[in-house]
This record gives sequence, C-alpha cells and structure tokens, in this order.
Amino acid sequence: MSWGINWGGGAWGGGDEDILAVGFSVVSAIATSSRTFSVTFTKPPRLQSTLSPNDASNLRNWTLVREDTNEVTTLMTARATVSPLTVEFVILGTFVSQFVTYVIQARNLLAQDNSILVDPKFAQFLGMPISQVLAVQQRPLQDVWNPQVQGDQINGGLVVGSSGDYLNENGVTLLKKLIVRRIVTARNAFRHLADRDYGAGIQPSELYTQTDLVGLKTALEQQVRLEPEVQAAQIRLTSYPDNRLVVEVSARVRATNQQIVFSVPLTNINQLAA
Repeated sequence: MSWGINWGGGAWGGGDEDILAVGFSVVSAIATSSRTFSVTFTKPPRLQSTLSPNDASNLRNWTLVREDTNEVTTLMTARATVSPLTVEFVILGTFVSQFVTYVIQARNLLAQDNSILVDPKFAQFLGMPISQVLAVQQRPLQDVWNPQVQGDQINGGLVVGSSGDYLNENGVTLLKKLIVRRIVTARNAFRHLADRDYGAGIQPSELYTQTDLVGLKTALEQQVRLEPEVQAAQIRLTSYPDNRLVVEVSARVRATNQQIVFSVPLTNINQLAA
C-alpha cells in the first residue's frame, strides 16, 4: 500500500516537490507578426515597470540578434499577453524573412516569486514576412450580350445561344456599348451609381444651342474617359437641319492601345440657333 503512495507522489511520480523545483528560465520564442514576437518562460516573469532592473519590460535586459549576420535588432517595447508566462515584444522595422533565424537573449530577470533567471536564458525563432496584399486579378471585360443599338434589339434584349445559355460579349464591342450608355444615360438614372459621376444625359427632344454644344463636347469627353478601359477620348458633335445630332467617338483602349472610332446618331434633337 505504501509502495503505491510513494510511486504516485514521490520521486517516481513527479509530484508537487518536482513542480516547485522547476527553475525560472526561457522556454521558447516565436514571431507573432512581421514586427512582433513573444517569449515564454517556465514561471511568470516580473512585468510591472520599465525602470525596474529585474523587470521583463525593461528592454535593457534583452538583446535580439539576427543569427546569420550577428546584427542587433532594436526593440521598441515589451508588453503583457493573455498568458502570464508570455511577454510580447515589438521591434523597430520588420523581420527580414521567414527563413532567417533570430536569437533573443535575456538577463537580470526575476520571476514574480523572486526566482532568479537560470539557463536556458535564450531562445531561437524564425522571422515572419510582411503580409502581402494579393494583387487584384485583372479579368477580361465581359458582359451578357444585349445589343441595345443593333437591329431590332433596341431595348437591350438578351441573346440566347445554341447551348441555351445567354451569350456574352467582350472587348471592343462591349466597350462601345459602355460608352454609349454613358452618353445617353441621365445623371443619377442608375440608383446604384447615384453617388458617382455617371451619365451625360443626352436625350431626344433636348434643346441645344451652338454654345451648349461646346460645353456638351467637353462633358462627353470627360464621361468617356471615366470608363476604366479608356485611356484617351475625343468627341466630335455634328448637328443637322433635320434635328439629328451625331456624336462621333474616338477612344484609345488602355490595355491594347487600340484606337476605336464609331458614331452615335441621336434623332429628334431640337437645336436652337446660336
């Protein structure tokens, strides 16, 4: 009976006597971000004042070295964490790479129970790179095909292909449609674009003087250039006695540097004499 008691709580079993015998030392270190790392101890270290000579928050008690070059990395601050055994540090700058080893060395520290720091007093860890924001992947310009100004599809009806699915359009054909939309769409006509500069608003039965056409040309060029795929644009306006206003568009595609030229005839435009 006594054998079982001794085995479970004495030298064989590692009871309370062994726990009390554990010294105050460094267990490990790990990078927690591109400019922070943490150090874990066997016992809670003192962490009360940066002026205390035996406090873990006093940066004089720490040295961080880049192992491959022996270069000392400047520490900015030390702070407590959720765990009383762990202290987190902030460095000046960022870690070089996740493949470079750093060594953190401690000295002069005392634990909260006044235990003196014993070996091991250092730990090695790998750095952590700066988190890179993923580049936005540029997708080709594409939309469902609704030829608003072609043939009898004046209302932008969708076109179904032989597969039974809607057909798509892209490239220059789609860009022309987007430009036409900007020319004929009234400002704030699209509720989801109400907070953006969208739409020139040329509509039939508008009254335009020659002076108006000068300002309209400038406004149309600004609108066309707002299309992300357009690098440059020029507009030419031609009015006719039969109440037609033809908008000639010349635009350069940003991605390909291709020049596209087309016209948008608008009928029933009532133009006043200058």
